[in-house]
Amino acid sequence: MIKLRRERKWLFIIAIVFSVIVGVGIMWRTKSSISNPHVMTNEDRITDEDMPRDIVEKTKKYNALRKNIATTDLGRVRANPGRMFFLDFVSRGLTSVPAEISKLTNVVGLNLGDNKLTSIPPGLGALSNLEALYIYTNKITELPADLGSLSHLALLEAGENQLTSLPDEFSQLQQLYLLELPKNNLSVFPPVVTKLKGLEILGLSINKLTTIPEDIDNLTNLKFLDVQKNQLETFPSPLTKLSSLLFLAISDNTISAIPPEIGALTKLVGLNVSNNYLSNLPTQMATLKNLQLLDLRQNRFSIFPSPVLGLKNLRKLFVGENQLTSIPPQIGSLFQLEVLRLNNNQLTQLPEEIGLLSKLKFLDISYNNLTSLPMSIGNLTHLSHLRLKGNAINSENLLRLKKFFPQATIEL
Repeated sequence: MIKLRRERKWLFIIAIVFSVIVGVGIMWRTKSSISNPHVMTNEDRITDEDMPRDIVEKTKKYNALRKNIATTDLGRVRANPGRMFFLDFVSRGLTSVPAEISKLTNVVGLNLGDNKLTSIPPGLGALSNLEALYIYTNKITELPADLGSLSHLALLEAGENQLTSLPDEFSQLQQLYLLELPKNNLSVFPPVVTKLKGLEILGLSINKLTTIPEDIDNLTNLKFLDVQKNQLETFPSPLTKLSSLLFLAISDNTISAIPPEIGALTKLVGLNVSNNYLSNLPTQMATLKNLQLLDLRQNRFSIFPSPVLGLKNLRKLFVGENQLTSIPPQIGSLFQLEVLRLNNNQLTQLPEEIGLLSKLKFLDISYNNLTSLPMSIGNLTHLSHLRLKGNAINSENLLRLKKFFPQATIEL
């Protein structure tokens, strides 16, 4: 039997979704504030380079498999009971699910996304070999209990619907590794989710959650969690017990502090806490030695958070849209930095030590109060993109920059 591999791209992305980072999949929903705060650039995205290698490989295999066995021909599926098929009815204007589908046990993937469905018929629970179910972007208000009978289900994408809860029977979905529920009407974290111990990717962005349950630590395999754009007023302390977590996206809430216990998330690779009310970071964050992506944009930092300076493996750092007036010289110790966003602050100068960031490719210092740049910036031999817009850089500095970086894109 052909089996669907358990793969999925995580695009900030979501998108997002993240994406998304991927339809309504998880994305790293970071924002670029050059002119439109909601524009996402390539420098902000979670890329294959940022992802664990096993996830990338799974994605490639899954995409190839879906391409090879996808069909909309129900007759063909019925006539070949010994073959596995992926039924792809995305964006077909469906108002109901064809009744015949529930009899086709050789279906391993079913995409009903982006239609006009208001309900899912109970019969789909009979698809004993189903591993991937996509029902995103419909108007579904509830899911039938018999979906809990899908013992092989590995992926369920149900974002952009009108769900308020999940059936208790979903606790039987122990093979489920990806669950996407963004942009629904969830005001309470579905209790059954904490019983899905195989879960690796969980997307709950754009809902109305105010708390995260204590027993979320049952999800010992969870690697990606997206709870962006909810109604969280405090950083949920149970999240600090998710020892396998690699990526946490909790932006666009009203969080004013991160607990010291975040230091326990030693495997964390990416953290997005943008668009909250943060003004400082706990010293324990400096112990997150695996952190490579950190988004602190749109918060209330008036002083550069010193714990960041201990994150020696950072590759992407976003601190734009705060109230910073200076950058400490220790920034030069972040030798792995490739992308640095300091835009929309109140900076009047940059430290000479910025020239030590030898791997830097993208530097955004737009919309500050800069009139000159340090000579050491010429040492950034890998710089390919420099954003200076919204400053008053003198002509002498501009001529020097063009000489330093003849091939780079310089935005003035």
